Amino acid sequence: MDAPLRLLFIEDVSAEAELALSQFTRHGIACDWRRVDTEPDLRQELAAFKPHVVLSDFRMPQLDGWTALACVRAFDPDLPFVFVSGTIGEEAAIEALRHGAMDYVLKGNLARLVPAVQRARREVELRREQRRATQQLHDIVHTSQDWIWELDAERHILFTSPAVEPMLGRSPGEVVKSAFLDHVAVEQRNSVDVELNALDAGRRAARFLVPFSACNGQRRWLETNVLALIGEDARVVGFRGSSRDVSEREEQQQRINRLKRIVAMVSGVNGALVRLRDRNQLLQETCRIAVSVGGYVSAVVSLVEPGQVLRVEVVAGASEVTVGTQLPLTGV
Repeated sequence: MDAPLRLLFIEDVSAEAELALSQFTRHGIACDWRRVDTEPDLRQELAAFKPHVVLSDFRMPQLDGWTALACVRAFDPDLPFVFVSGTIGEEAAIEALRHGAMDYVLKGNLARLVPAVQRARREVELRREQRRATQQLHDIVHTSQDWIWELDAERHILFTSPAVEPMLGRSPGEVVKSAFLDHVAVEQRNSVDVELNALDAGRRAARFLVPFSACNGQRRWLETNVLALIGEDARVVGFRGSSRDVSEREEQQQRINRLKRIVAMVSGVNGALVRLRDRNQLLQETCRIAVSVGGYVSAVVSLVEPGQVLRVEVVAGASEVTVGTQLPLTGV
């Protein structure tokens, strides 16, 4: 069974409060209620009774509606407050709503009272839910180790979470208003620009893994998820995303890939040793395998010929150095 609805009447005439209370009885709503008509009593009942709703007359001998509203708002900005009066005018009603009253009901039309109270309570609950959601989002953003950011249509950073500082070594103040692409490693800026340009109302999301430039000259590999923000005209008005530092994972993967290439290269060279008998062919094939399988930019096999001046003769290679070229040998 639901707990009774606690109503606090600010009303100098007891019969008027009881008449308003009868509207809740007709709707089958159980109520617990108190009535006050002075400011000290109002403050006391707010603290002791902890009402769910405050219903206030506008003009009373010892307390006016403006003072009552100010007291309630000082106690609880979200407490539903509804004026119930026969004397409030249209201008005063508008001013009351502007100052925090949630509705007003004329005493000559009390049939509106219960729906007005129910609507006010729903609005308050919705407001509290929105505030809780906002606080939750704030907590997530400010405690997340991921860098959370938002860009305008020109890719300038409008918002950044604090995680950018340990990630890129730049404070949020330094990052806000800067160009997002300025933080991407130079050789990857064009590819990121292409990814962002491809987003629209039909394809709103993208993911990419590219290196970013930290302020200390280091490169940080960031796995980034981005969502295009679409305006009413179906055009992109900005971007929102998050970036996760996966540098350690990426560097480990690069080491694994390098070891795999070395193993494959050694295996290829072993195979060449079995099938090739000509020395020059074997050395040339070894260089080719080192470049094509091992991933080296170039590979050279050289013979050192002793003499008055030691020189190196290239006998095989997969590089820009021509076979047969003689190079000086230094440091010997």
